[in-house]
Amino acid sequence: MQNRNTNRSSKARVHWQHHIEAQAASGLTQSAYCREHQLNNKYFSLWKRKLRKAASDVQMIPMVVKTEAAAKKMPSDGSTNSGLLKLTFPTGVILEFAAPNESTFLSLRTHLAQLPC
Repeated sequence: MQNRNTNRSSKARVHWQHHIEAQAASGLTQSAYCREHQLNNKYFSLWKRKLRKAASDVQMIPMVVKTEAAAKKMPSDGSTNSGLLKLTFPTGVILEFAAPNESTFLSLRTHLAQLPC
């Protein structure tokens, strides 16, 4: 029974997220959009608040970005087996990403270095 309720809730979330985004893009007021799409304005408002709150509940997790490969170790022929990007979280979880070539490695490293930690 729990699985069915979770599935129903997930479908409702997707349904309302779609309509909330479509209303924002439409240029219509919420009331006009709801009338046009035969939606209950009160449920629209309820889901809008609910989804906004869920989005604000997202928490940032600090991480340390380390790169473990010197450019001289990187293959210059465009082959794989190049640099390794390692993200270490305070919890001890480590994510490693292998870059397919030097330019991708450098691009990823640059983007990750700009993230707030």
